Amino acid sequence: MLESEQLIPSGPPGRTSNIRLENLPGLLRDDLEHVAPHLYVLVDMGRLRGDLREEVIKKLDYFKYLPLLDKPQYQHLKPFGAFLVFAPDDDHAALLDEWGGCDSEIVSAWLLSQSQPRWLAAHFRQGTFAYEPDGTRYLLRYYDPKTTPILHRVADRQWVRWFFGPVAAWWYPVATPAHESWSRIEGEGKLALSQRKRLILTEELLDALQTDPFPYHVLNALEQEFPASFGSNCYGVRLAQVENLLQAGKESGLEMRDDQFIYARAIFENPARAGQPDWQAAVQNAAAGKAPLSAYFTQA
Repeated sequence: MLESEQLIPSGPPGRTSNIRLENLPGLLRDDLEHVAPHLYVLVDMGRLRGDLREEVIKKLDYFKYLPLLDKPQYQHLKPFGAFLVFAPDDDHAALLDEWGGCDSEIVSAWLLSQSQPRWLAAHFRQGTFAYEPDGTRYLLRYYDPKTTPILHRVADRQWVRWFFGPVAAWWYPVATPAHESWSRIEGEGKLALSQRKRLILTEELLDALQTDPFPYHVLNALEQEFPASFGSNCYGVRLAQVENLLQAGKESGLEMRDDQFIYARAIFENPARAGQPDWQAAVQNAAAGKAPLSAYFTQA
């Protein structure tokens, strides 16, 4: 995800991927033993709801943290940026006990590295910006779980080796409509790196990073109308459920956003509706441009 200064929207996984949350602490302990000695939690304060922000602030009473947005012109955003969180005296047990059960509502990533906190934070701060070929500068939300794997897969290979160089393992959350799991990027775990590399936003990378806000708007609307109907406390799972409904609408031939929204809302409210002949006829009419899908409810 990118944010411009004007602001706009955010290689293969390692040997282990798609791990359920309840199994993650054990794998992090395994990484600590065999991969790297320092464990970190990456928290994006800017995306936390008010109640979660209060929960995180309470957790930070014991743990140490370093802000990753430290540019003077962004001091007003510093409390809402990303924090690199770690335990005093490398108390990994305390870190895992307190944060190991947190899903992506709170934790954006778990990191393992050979590097000490201040050095690692200083390195990540150098990744704050990305640039278009004409020099236009953007804030880069490299820590967003949807952005991290795209950067690792699509960005310039020299930048990827430089940026992920001090990371031995980067665990980030992924979600399906059924559950959330965690996937792992392996870095080189270097202690010494070459001079900072600039990330240039190629057309391919920009296309990959563009985020469609529509599913987020639909999710917000459904959460307000049906607050207890999602069956999951995980934001990523709820978003995946909405994306799945919208995709089903598209596959039914619906091209208009209004029709796609009505389709998602109607099936979310009553999944059995998808098999009803009158609903199927209404979807076909909307797909053919004969009548908006809202006509189904007007005629009912």
